[in-house]
Amino acid sequence: MLWPWVGGTALAFVGFVALDQLVLHPGVLTSFHGLEPLSPLYAFVMPEFRPAAALFVLLAVSCGLFLPRLISPRISTSWFAVGLFILSLALPVTLFLVRDDFAQLGSQFLIYPGEEYFDDAARIMDLGQFVRHYTELAPQLSLHGRVHPPGFATFLYAVGHLFSKTPLAAGVAVLLVFAAGTVFAWRAFALVLDERAARIAALSLLAVPSLLDFACTSMDAVFYAAAGLVLFAALLSFSDRGRWWHGVLTGVALYLAMFCSFSAVPLALFIALYGALLWWDRRSLGVPLQLCIAFVSFAAAYTVARYGAGFDLWESFRVAKSLHYQIMGSVLGRSVASAYLPTTFGNIAAFLIGTGLAIVPLFVRGARNALTPRVSRSLFVATSATLAVVCAGGLYTMETERILMFAVPWLAVSAVAATATLSDSAVVLLIGVGWTQAFAMEGFLFTLW
Repeated sequence: MLWPWVGGTALAFVGFVALDQLVLHPGVLTSFHGLEPLSPLYAFVMPEFRPAAALFVLLAVSCGLFLPRLISPRISTSWFAVGLFILSLALPVTLFLVRDDFAQLGSQFLIYPGEEYFDDAARIMDLGQFVRHYTELAPQLSLHGRVHPPGFATFLYAVGHLFSKTPLAAGVAVLLVFAAGTVFAWRAFALVLDERAARIAALSLLAVPSLLDFACTSMDAVFYAAAGLVLFAALLSFSDRGRWWHGVLTGVALYLAMFCSFSAVPLALFIALYGALLWWDRRSLGVPLQLCIAFVSFAAAYTVARYGAGFDLWESFRVAKSLHYQIMGSVLGRSVASAYLPTTFGNIAAFLIGTGLAIVPLFVRGARNALTPRVSRSLFVATSATLAVVCAGGLYTMETERILMFAVPWLAVSAVAATATLSDSAVVLLIGVGWTQAFAMEGFLFTLW
């Protein structure tokens, strides 16, 4: 029975918010137009339900009726890929319509003038010079640009240069990349799960409130796609079908992900830990060899960028780290370390609430079986350990429901891998409650991005 797990998880989410609001008061998240955030979420209670909200309800109900057919082998892999891509566009867009018109897609880049990557992209005159002198320019960039490498600004510059410099064009581009990232995740899942289970895990991603919300429009959705490509390349290199060039692809893709966000560090930790655990189970030299190839490829990409384009990733990280602590210290009015306990709790709580009822109950329920089968044990331990380091290691200070979008696929594949075969009705239940949570959160809460 899944209902007790779903109900218990929902009560836990309510408890997380109550504990944060009534006891912890971390004071990390800033207000918006005089409203205090519903911490641990960086969201504000601002109810808004437009008539177009009915479109999301109709789409969710229709998809719910067809879910058993979608996960059935009777639907070919190619057709499922098309369907998954379309749903990855349609579900976020119809959820977006709960609060705004489609024409407002991308307008979130304009909420805080001078604080978004969109502003940095608009200032780029010569992309080569921008990348080459990025660490020198960092203190003059937007609030977000100061603490990230140049990848996001470069992406938005390319969209503006090739298509249009409007926020709408940027929003559409982010949404398309998000959809591609979901397809990458599904193909990664298929390397460690059977096809039906991989489809369930992929569809569960489209019932995650944070993913549906921030696909419209947050640059974290772009990193989610980059991380999905890295995950697919890594799991392919570890599989029986792995070839040496898959390790090369993993290393190069990891550098590209790091070019976008330093959140690629915990992504690399997850891959390394999963590979180590997989090697421990298999006692085969194939996995550590692929890890070595990936490391060498990453180092080669770093060297090419350093001496070819003049961009030093390590120096960028050092500068971004220093600026991050300066910014957070000014927000808190004290050192970041002084808020360690409440922000660590907030990191965990916000990530779990944002991941939602489609995945978290299954993950918690699967914990009792996770240490038995080899594949699920490696996935479950690597996911749990990496998230513990990420949330408790001082790497982030809240907003993890958005920032940790890239880690949701780990939770999804681990939850499904550690669970006995799910019935069609169980799949409909989990994804249905996920959509219900996403709809309620979108309607009642304003999330800035």
